Amino acid sequence: GGTVWVEGGPGTGKSALLVAAFADAEVHVVWGSPENAASVSGPAVVVVDDLQDLNEAGLLAWHRLSKQAQVEALLVVAACRPLPRRTEIDRLRAGVGPGGGEVLRLSGLSAPDIITLVGCAGASPLAELTAGNPGFALDVLGAIRDSASVEDVVRRWFGLLSAEAQELLRQATLVGEAFDLGEVAVGMGVPVTSLVGPVEEAVEVGFLVEAGHVFRFQHPVIFSALRG
Repeated sequence: GGTVWVEGGPGTGKSALLVAAFADAEVHVVWGSPENAASVSGPAVVVVDDLQDLNEAGLLAWHRLSKQAQVEALLVVAACRPLPRRTEIDRLRAGVGPGGGEVLRLSGLSAPDIITLVGCAGASPLAELTAGNPGFALDVLGAIRDSASVEDVVRRWFGLLSAEAQELLRQATLVGEAFDLGEVAVGMGVPVTSLVGPVEEAVEVGFLVEAGHVFRFQHPVIFSALRG
């Protein structure tokens, strides 16, 4: 038994990894709400995707299952976005390692990996635009192949961010492609410390990159799409 925590931003392949990992499992696999798996006993696997969306009852049920996995032939797996942060989820994650579990962190792919993923030798600009995010890259490629708007794809991904991260990015477009976080905070009328989480989220999804003492938009297309 044991616990595995898979984390990464939107589009990094958490769900696809879980499906591939347990498609041919030789034991019973329970997908979905941890509350529905409360009566499960090993040998079995319990897989909870999008754990960040669970309410308090669901998080408590997952916690109980993870404790159960320490003493039974039960593998409890969670996939979770790390941002925006929720204190109760941070506590659960912090307990995985000390409980004998593993944390797997998914991030952007390299340019060669993106080329392999999309099957196109000229995909290096795609990797740059999407910061190696595989889901984002596939959506952009689909738009290009369908002669659709890449900026519309950017705006759809923008919609996956929290309201705080969206407001940060809107204000940042008024400053320029590169900006000082303090200047954005002044424009928003908030303490700069309150923007740490939102800017981390924007970096996580691949919209921003840290460049020395400033942040900049990952690609001019992203800046143009969000500026409107």
